[in-house]
This record gives sequence, C-alpha cells and structure tokens, in this order.
Amino acid sequence: MARKREARLFATLAIGLLWAGPSGAGIPVLLPTAVTPAAVPIAETKTKKEEKVEHFFKASKIYGLEGASVQKGAAIRAAAGSGDAEAQFRLAEALRQKAGQQKLMPPAENTNPLHEAIAWYEKAAAQGHVQAKQRLADLYVTGDGVEPDPAKALRLYREAASQGDSLSALRVGRAYEEGIGTERNLGKAIDWYEQTSKRTDRSASAGEARYRLGKIYLGDGTDKADFVRAYMWLDLAAKSGHRSADGERLKIERQMSLDDIVQAKRAAREWSEALD
Repeated sequence: MARKREARLFATLAIGLLWAGPSGAGIPVLLPTAVTPAAVPIAETKTKKEEKVEHFFKASKIYGLEGASVQKGAAIRAAAGSGDAEAQFRLAEALRQKAGQQKLMPPAENTNPLHEAIAWYEKAAAQGHVQAKQRLADLYVTGDGVEPDPAKALRLYREAASQGDSLSALRVGRAYEEGIGTERNLGKAIDWYEQTSKRTDRSASAGEARYRLGKIYLGDGTDKADFVRAYMWLDLAAKSGHRSADGERLKIERQMSLDDIVQAKRAAREWSEALD
C-alpha cells in the first residue's frame, strides 16, 4: 500500500512539474494527447486588443510612419488639409507608396490611392514645393495615374530646376536632347547639362549630366564628333562614379592620338580645378 501511495504521489508531482515547466510559468511541456488540443487555441488566438494594435501598426506603415503612432498619420492628414505644403507632399508620398503595394496585391474594393496622391502633389506644387513638382512631372511623363502630358512635365521640371533641384535640371536637359514635350534642341540640352554637371551636392545627377555631354560630343545626334570634348566629359563622368562612362571613354581612346588624349585630360583637370 505504501508503495502504491508513493507511486501516486510521484505521478502527481511529475504532472505538476510538466505543466508548470522549469520556471513555473504555466507552460505545458509534455501533456497527454487529450489535453494538448485544448491548450493550442488559447496560445494562438489573438485578443481584440492585439488585433487592434496590429491594425494600427499596418495603418502607420501605409502612411510611411513605421514606428510612429496612427495619431501622427492623422495629424499629417490634418496638416495637409489645413494647407501645409510639406504635409501635403508627405501624405502624397505615402499614398503613392500604398498604390504601389496595391499593384502587387489588389484590394477587394476598386480604389486607387494614386489619384488622391496626385491631388495632394498638385496642392503642394501650387505652393512651390520643389519635390512635389518633380514627382508630379515624373507622373506626367509616365502617365501613371494621369494622362501623359510631356509639355506640362517639362514646365514643372523647369520650375523645380529654377528652385535648385538638380535632378529636374537633368531631366530638362534630357527633354531638349530627345525632344520630349518640346522641339529637339541640342544647344539648350548642352546648356542644361553643363549647369547640372557643376552640382557637387548631387553627384549622381552631375555624373549623368557629364555622361550625356560626352555622348552628345561623341556624335550621338550631331553631324561631327568632337573626341577631345567627348573624352573630357566622359573622363569627368567616370571620376564621379558613372558606371558606363569608363567603357565609353576606352572605346574612343583607341581612335584618338596621344596628343588629343593629353589635351582632353588636361581640359578635364582644369575644369575640375575651376569647380573647386
């Protein structure tokens, strides 16, 4: 009888330890099969509070405010509605991002946040917001969410460029080079590219402008190539990190005399020194 009582006591203690776990936290470690299913739903079912928190987190991501509260997103919308240009731009950016996500996973309802984003871009641009003008111009070039309007895009790019945006200045040059929204004019393209090439604060835009100048003088769209000038600009573009410039420079180097190469390198060095 004593042995039976000891066996029952040991079994009771063992089940208690298995239920409590090593720290007594109430974690079932090795429960009988009949008990396990009852514990699973408790562990996996989310409370209403958890579902609400998850919903708020997703909403804050839609507004581009990861780590911020939904109240902040609502505040940005409120500020945008009251006429704050920066808030209008930020709200438009968030809506455009949401529209991009919907392309990958379309919602059940037939809505396009890009249409609202464009309206906010328009409001911000009307107040002189440079980035809003540039983003809106991009949309009028691609026709994403609006009817393509290259002429309007060029006007917006020019306005943003006049306010100091080098990427917009680069795109004005490209418009004149290719005749997008205006008549083709290589002289004006060169002028805009030369302006952008001096922008040391935006090395990517400056490098692309230098590369485009090299391609123009190389003969793309011109009757006669100027290898010295082409080499100079491609050399400057390569030194600014442009990936394609070095290959183009090596191609024309084989067609140039040593004196021309020396002249081109000297011109590039003098241009850089004048910029500094």
